[in-house]
Amino acid sequence: MNQHRKGSDSALRVQKTRPSGFRRLGPQGSEGSVLRVQKAQSSGFRLGPQGSEGSVLRVQKAQSSGFRRLSPQGSEDSVLRVQKAQSSGFRRLSPQGSEDSVLRVQKARSSGFRRLGPQGSEGSVLRVQKARSSGFRRLGPDMRALLLLLLLAVWVSSGAGREQEDARCSPSSWCSSVEAAARCGVLQQCLEANLTRSRDTAEPVRIGLYYESLCPGCRGFLTSMLYPTSVLLGDLLDLTLVPYGNAKESIDGDRYIFKCQHGEQECAGNMIEACLLNLTSSKAFSVIYCMELAEDPLKAARACVQAFVPGLSWEKLMTCANGDLGNHIMHQNALKTEALKPTHTYVPWITVNGEHSEDLQSKAFDGLLPLVCELYKGEKPPICGGKSRHFRSYSHK
Repeated sequence: MNQHRKGSDSALRVQKTRPSGFRRLGPQGSEGSVLRVQKAQSSGFRLGPQGSEGSVLRVQKAQSSGFRRLSPQGSEDSVLRVQKAQSSGFRRLSPQGSEDSVLRVQKARSSGFRRLGPQGSEGSVLRVQKARSSGFRRLGPDMRALLLLLLLAVWVSSGAGREQEDARCSPSSWCSSVEAAARCGVLQQCLEANLTRSRDTAEPVRIGLYYESLCPGCRGFLTSMLYPTSVLLGDLLDLTLVPYGNAKESIDGDRYIFKCQHGEQECAGNMIEACLLNLTSSKAFSVIYCMELAEDPLKAARACVQAFVPGLSWEKLMTCANGDLGNHIMHQNALKTEALKPTHTYVPWITVNGEHSEDLQSKAFDGLLPLVCELYKGEKPPICGGKSRHFRSYSHK
């Protein structure tokens, strides 16, 4: 009996299907469908509703990247965005999943911060980064001046903007007048200081520093203790600086010859600072502070003079340092140092109200500001623990 057989074309399609290892064909059972299924299964993926090759390729790209889910559109662009985000070590994207958002988060995370601002902007990250890297949580009001001094020191030592610095804003002149305070941005602080300062003034505490320009201990005390105290206490302090120290003096004809403990460079530094004290009076201490804070005081001298005393020409200062005036000034410093009672045996040598003792020296090194506050006989300012004075003003009819 003859058996009923399928048409030859169908047999060929089934035959092609079976060797490939596929059990079912699509609705049409067409060879094209078989090839698409073959490509999909050989890749280890399932087809979408349309079973299109394009869908397979998109799924293939997504899964080969190590991701389980695609966005609703399953587009290649979405896959790339997710791939960039996950390869950066982040689990979540912003609602848009945009590459820009990923980069912002990446910058924030790489900076070591866990949270961004509301916008997640790079600017917010930088602001947080600056705050965190500073390591300061709170800054008391009495430390503002010290912070300003530190910033000024860094600015000068780095050499940035020295030519443009307005020397009229040196700390020593902040509260010299209302105009100066307004120009330097410290008007409120100066007004508060003047209102709270005692009207019943007393004699200032006299502090003398006998030192050398390259002596490490002298430089440390001058920059970290003496200068900040003078800025904070102002006219409660009467300061005398005598650069000479352990130098030796001899006479050669009509000139004095000086031999310094740390060599010729120190003699040159001593001479420049002595001439500054003679030529610039109250502004000299700011220049000396600037020099002593620098790694090389001599190299920093010219920039410090330009920053704090632009009216003093470098040529005039050098004429003093190399001429008869400087020679005479240094001789006077030698006489002052040799006249100390008791005789100085080291530097820095500190005198308080004209007296020196190991106890006073130790107290000055440990905390000059509280020492001056303790010795001041007038009404204590707030920084010394005194009470603030508040005034009420009325205009009557």
